[in-house]
Amino acid sequence: MLYNTDILGNFLESRVRLTHIDHNETLSLRVPTGQDDFNVGIGKYVAYISVYDEGVPYVVSSQRIEISRNKTSYLLYELLEGAGAGRPLGAFDQDGDQFLGRVEIAENTDPSDANSVPGITTLNWPAQYHSSEAGWLRGELHAHSKYGVGTEKVSRVIRRAEKLGLDFLAILDRNTLEAPLDPEFRSDTVVLIPAMEWGSDDKGVALVYSPRSLPMLPETSAEMGAMIRTIRRQGGLVYAAHPCYPIGSWNWNVDDLNGIQAWCMGWRSVPGITVNAVNEYNRILVDDRFVHPLAKAANLPGLSSNGQSTMYWDYELNRGLRLGVIGGSQTGSRKVRMAEPVTYVYAMEKSLQGILDGIRLGRTYISRGLDGPRIDWVGDISDDDTIDVSIGGMVPLDVETKFYCRIRGAKGKKLEIMLNGSPDASKMIPKDDWIFEYVRRPEDPVIYRIRIVTPPTEKGFGLLETVAMTGPIYVRGVMSDTLIDGELLKIENDYIDPEDLSSFMQYLENNGVGAKRVGE
Repeated sequence: MLYNTDILGNFLESRVRLTHIDHNETLSLRVPTGQDDFNVGIGKYVAYISVYDEGVPYVVSSQRIEISRNKTSYLLYELLEGAGAGRPLGAFDQDGDQFLGRVEIAENTDPSDANSVPGITTLNWPAQYHSSEAGWLRGELHAHSKYGVGTEKVSRVIRRAEKLGLDFLAILDRNTLEAPLDPEFRSDTVVLIPAMEWGSDDKGVALVYSPRSLPMLPETSAEMGAMIRTIRRQGGLVYAAHPCYPIGSWNWNVDDLNGIQAWCMGWRSVPGITVNAVNEYNRILVDDRFVHPLAKAANLPGLSSNGQSTMYWDYELNRGLRLGVIGGSQTGSRKVRMAEPVTYVYAMEKSLQGILDGIRLGRTYISRGLDGPRIDWVGDISDDDTIDVSIGGMVPLDVETKFYCRIRGAKGKKLEIMLNGSPDASKMIPKDDWIFEYVRRPEDPVIYRIRIVTPPTEKGFGLLETVAMTGPIYVRGVMSDTLIDGELLKIENDYIDPEDLSSFMQYLENNGVGAKRVGE
C-alpha cells in the first residue's frame, strides 16, 4: 500500500517502479491519487517512488520492501522539497535524470552524471574507431531486423550494408535494444550505431541513437520532453520518425528533439496524411486556420508523406528551432533497398562518436541513393576569402555572405535555394560537377537550405521528385554594427575545423572561385 504526501498531508500524484532484487524484473504503477493498494508477486523489491511536478515524474524516494503472502506491506513517504519557496522538483535534480540528488546519493550514484542512475544498468557501446580522416560519410539510419518488423537476422542486415560499401548503419526495432545487444552486431568496415524506435503508432515514433538505457514509454508531452532531455544529456540523439507517415505520425512536440526524419523510403512512394490523423489537441483553429505545424502540413493536399514531413520541418524551423534532418529506407528485408535514401554525415573521424557528433551538429544531407547527387555547401562571411560556415552552422544578420555550392551527379536537374521553406533562387544544373555561387545579406533571422528536384518519371504522390536536400544554414545572432577593435564579431562556428574542407577549398581555387581555407 502506498501513502505519498507533502508535509501538509496533501496526497501527491505519484508513480511507483518496483524492481525485483533477484531477477531484475520491473513493474511500473501509476497512482494518480497518491494513495492506493495493489497486488504484486512475492519477493524482495526496490521501490522507486516518483512525484509528478508539471507533468514530469521525479523519483523522490527509494525503499527496500519485502512482499509476503497474506501480508500487507507499506510504502510511506512525506515529501519535503518544494514546500518552502515553491521551487519545482526539477531544481533538485542536478543532472536531469529525473532522480532527486539526495536519492542518488543514498543509492551511491553520481547526482551530477546523467549516466549514473539508480536501479538502471548503463550501456557502454564500443567506440568502433575506423579512421582519423575527416569527411563526408554515408549510411543507413533506419533499418529493421527480426527483432522488429524485419525478417532478417542482424548479421544479414549488416552484410548488406557492408556489400554496399556504407560507412555506418543503424538497426532500429520498436521499443527494444535487442539488435545492438545481439552478439552478431559487429563489423570490421561499417560503424554500427546502437539504436531503437521508441513510441507507438498512436502518438508517434522517435528514432533514438546511442541510448544508454531502455527508456520507458511516456504518458504525457511533459514526460516525453523530460525523457528526451535525459537521453540527450546521456549522449544520445532523438529524431522524430516520418512525422507525416500514415501510420505513426508524430503528435508530440519537437522542442526537445535533435531533429526530424523528413525523408523515409522513396520520396513520392507513400501518401501524406489527412488532418484526421492529427490528434484533436493539435487541430486547434484560429481564424479558421490550423495553428499546429503538424495540422498545417497535413492540410496540404496532394503531397507525399515526405513532402508533408518536410513542410512540417520547415514550419518548426520557422518557429526559431534548430532541427537537423536525416533520412532512411526502413528496410527490413532485401525487398526494400537499403540506403534509398542515404544520409551523408560530415564527421571529424570515422567512429561511433564522430558520426554521432556530426549528426548532432546538423552536418547532414540526404540523397535519393548511393548514385544520387552529392552536395558541398559552404559560406564566406563578409567576403574576406575565408570559409566560415557549412551545413548546420550559422551566419550573422545584416552581413554579406558569399555561398558556394558544389553539386555532383545532378546534371539536368534543378537546384533550389530554399528560404524559410520557399524557393529563393533556382538554377538548372548544367553539368555533373558544377559550382553555384550566390551572395545574400539577410536582415532578419531566416533559414537557408538546399534541395535538388526534377519532374517525376513514375507514378506517385506530389508534383516534384526531390533527389537531394541539405540540413539548414541558420541566420542568427549579431548585427553588423557589433564591432571589437573595428572588426566584425562573427557568429561562432567552432566546430568548423580549418582543415575540414581542405579538398573542397582546393577544388574551388583550382576552378577560379578564389576562396581560401580558414587561417590562410
